[in-house]
Amino acid sequence: MNLKIRSLLLLSFFIGGGMLQAQPSLDDYLNFAYANNPLLKSGQNAVKSASIDSAMARSQFGPQIGFQGDASYYPTNGKFGYDVALSNKGILGSVVNFDQAIPFQNQMKPQLKAASLNRQKATNALHLTRKEIKRNVTRQYLVTYGDQLQYSYNSELLNTLQNESSVLLELTRANVYQQTDYLAFLTNVRKQALLLTQARIQLLNDLSQLRNLCGIIDSGLVALPSPQMIPEGSDSTTPTAFLKQYQIDSLRLVNQTEINKQQYQPKLRLHADAGYMASFEKTPGTNFGGGAGLSLSIPIYDGHQKELQQQQLMLQQEDLDAQYSYFKQQYNQQINELFRQLGQMESQQTEVDDQLRMVNQLIRANRKLVTQGTVSIPQYFMVIQNFIDLKNEQGLIRIKRWLIINEINYWTE
Repeated sequence: MNLKIRSLLLLSFFIGGGMLQAQPSLDDYLNFAYANNPLLKSGQNAVKSASIDSAMARSQFGPQIGFQGDASYYPTNGKFGYDVALSNKGILGSVVNFDQAIPFQNQMKPQLKAASLNRQKATNALHLTRKEIKRNVTRQYLVTYGDQLQYSYNSELLNTLQNESSVLLELTRANVYQQTDYLAFLTNVRKQALLLTQARIQLLNDLSQLRNLCGIIDSGLVALPSPQMIPEGSDSTTPTAFLKQYQIDSLRLVNQTEINKQQYQPKLRLHADAGYMASFEKTPGTNFGGGAGLSLSIPIYDGHQKELQQQQLMLQQEDLDAQYSYFKQQYNQQINELFRQLGQMESQQTEVDDQLRMVNQLIRANRKLVTQGTVSIPQYFMVIQNFIDLKNEQGLIRIKRWLIINEINYWTE
């Protein structure tokens, strides 16, 4: 399906009020971003432009044909005017020129190589731009999904507390619990309602940022599907796309050395012209003609420019080698740290999940005891508060783990 048509169909689902609705997945948001981001369009045009460089390099060694016309008159009256021997009183000409370079020793090869390297660099830059867009959109999607988890469980918890409130109200009226305990519980219910409102506002704010990243215009509250996040590489994966830019730049410096050498090779050109060329001193009807020839130029001395250019290229290569070495060192440290953090998040997630199962059992047990009047309302709410904290921690760990995976995939994909 055409991407624009698909985008319109997906956007038609975005119209809504405060209710959560089924919405596009992470991949769909990424497709929106790829379609709307101007940096990708600019990168694609850069690749196309670099592809034209090869044709331009070939055209420099191809035949050059041009037209030249001239009609000049230099009057003289014996006291005023140019010397007739020099000016012939004027000239009338119309000539077609032909010029063709005759390359020596594959003089075209470095030029074509330069065009190819430029295209490779533009292609790799486009790939890196796409990776950056994916990284940023995925990060914002995960943050927004985390807000959605907070909103969802706060809403569920508020419903539970409101249901419990009606039960406790009856028990308070029956003098099973004191009125002050019930009012304290009711205060916490209202606090939970405020937390739900704040969670909704945060969700809408981050959802708006996600849409801005993707070029989507909408303001409704939507439901984001759970993302599928797994590490695409390992701590031994080589960051090919990032290293390739250094490799291409190094090859460009080597190729520039060959281009500089070309400037000191002999240059042979074939030239020819044909047409009409006449002065006013001769019969114009007999001045149609043509000619051809060869021109040869050989550089002899340029003030040591060749050596100075080579020194500049060597310095640039030293800088590039230092940047390459530094990047690899930083990459290895960073990727090892990311996998270490991922292991920590997975351990914490297992621990919190186990604690939540225990607290759930405790809540169910305390709910029965509350209805019997054997557990105080403050004690019961402490168990609920513990559940709230653990549920919040579970959501945070889940999102942190996915954010780490997103970073790992950015560097290793």
